[in-house]
Amino acid sequence: MVAIVGSIGGEIQEVDGVASAIAAAIEEQGAATREIARSIELSSQSSREISTNIAHVSRDAEAVRARAAEVQSAIAEATSTISALRSRLVQVVRTSTEDTNAASFRASMSVPR
Repeated sequence: MVAIVGSIGGEIQEVDGVASAIAAAIEEQGAATREIARSIELSSQSSREISTNIAHVSRDAEAVRARAAEVQSAIAEATSTISALRSRLVQVVRTSTEDTNAASFRASMSVPR
């Protein structure tokens, strides 16, 4: 009977060891699960931040596009104004040259040599 009780005691110790190993494995699994959940939360947060940043970049790119269109329009307007001024300047120079030539001609005709 003592041998049977000793054998049962040994079996109980063995079951206790297995139960402790299972409890340790469960604790390790819980820690791993918590770490995975934390990593998923960080990834999710990073994804939200990236999405927000992409939205900001997209908004800023649209603003730059609009400003570029304004600059392009201003350049076209300036080019047109410069062209009109050039035409007017050519006209003034030609008129002045003709007037000067005519005055020189009249002066040379009225002064005897």
